[in-house]
Amino acid sequence: MIKRFASGCYVGLLILYVLAGCRSVPLHGDESTILYMSSDFEALFARGDLRHLEYHAPPLADDAQDEAKQDLRVLNGVISKYVYGLTWTLNGLHASDLNQQWLWGFDLATNQAHGAIPSDVLLFICRWASGLMTALSVALMFAIGWRAGGWRTAYLTAFIYTMMPAILLNGRRAVFESALLLFSVLLIYVAQRAIGKLWGGRNVILYGSLIGVAAGLTIASKHTGVIVFAAVLAALYLYALIMQRFSKMIVAGVAVLCIPLIAAAVFLALNVSWWSNPLFMVFNVPRARQQLLNGQADAFGKYTDMGDRAIGLAAEIFSAPPQYFESNDDWTHWIGDQIARYEASGLVGLSGIAWSLIVFALFAIGLLRAIRLRRVGAVLVVLMWLLAASVSVYVLTPLHWQRYYLPLIMPVCVVCGMAITARWVTVAKPRAVA
Repeated sequence: MIKRFASGCYVGLLILYVLAGCRSVPLHGDESTILYMSSDFEALFARGDLRHLEYHAPPLADDAQDEAKQDLRVLNGVISKYVYGLTWTLNGLHASDLNQQWLWGFDLATNQAHGAIPSDVLLFICRWASGLMTALSVALMFAIGWRAGGWRTAYLTAFIYTMMPAILLNGRRAVFESALLLFSVLLIYVAQRAIGKLWGGRNVILYGSLIGVAAGLTIASKHTGVIVFAAVLAALYLYALIMQRFSKMIVAGVAVLCIPLIAAAVFLALNVSWWSNPLFMVFNVPRARQQLLNGQADAFGKYTDMGDRAIGLAAEIFSAPPQYFESNDDWTHWIGDQIARYEASGLVGLSGIAWSLIVFALFAIGLLRAIRLRRVGAVLVVLMWLLAASVSVYVLTPLHWQRYYLPLIMPVCVVCGMAITARWVTVAKPRAVA
């Protein structure tokens, strides 16, 4: 009881640390665009206007902004804009109170004249909603660490995760990353709970459905959530091979095959823009995202070779300070005072050479210890998460943008936590608990 109370207080302090910085985090142009997109919440839930939410080619003639809105719906997830839409609705605001889309390539004064900067009230309440999602992910990371290596692992995992500058910066802003963080770790936690019971034949339908729903929400948060889902599926099958649970693999195998169908159903139900032509969107979305990445790489400077990618990956994971903006525009001049206040607040997290060395050392020790931990199922989920994220981020990220490395930072934090476990001498057993 005392340990649980202390753990609750500890996680509560970390959550307060996350929330305390929401107000002071510097502005990003993507916040304007995503809040502009949150008008879809009112269109869907207040007006039921499916016609203006579905994808149309050519765009609708009665909406001059329909083409731009459709492009944004193709490229982005939906969970965050629904959460922000619900937030400003509950606070008495309407779609007419929203800002316009950010104009990239134009200065701050032009965007102000265009009405692209959110009001202080709108930005504040939506950042709090974003911060709450990130705060919930802190609690889930604590739970993931607990299942992987015990209470010491949980404490260290949650601390490192909360102190990562990239997690704090992107998780506090009113962007997509907070939803991706929350539902990614939710999927991993559900998989840890389910992996042994799924193949053991107990509550197969229940746990398979929970994984499918969590996966659908993760991918609906941001399309890169498919990386986490792929890791979970791989872990489920690899666990069955390791533990030789062949006696009940027929029943459980059917359930696992149904998981992607459940995930697809949840994703499709949330993405109204897909309803008019889902088969077209299956091919159009990856193509559009690749075109976006290519355009960003050409405009802002891409990695020259695979060695540069490896250096960039290591830097973002172990040593990078917060990246306040990616644009070549003069954002330092525009938001320099906001950056100074944020860094003076003491709420930025930890960075620097000493912190980098500590994280790297813990990560190396955690990897070595992972193979000796008794909780085979829970650890296997984390390791497959790390592997899938490492390969995907390394291969698919063409430029040094910090937020693109968040899918990898999450499992790295858990592996660091496994450097210190509940028992220092642990050996894997033939019939390990999940």
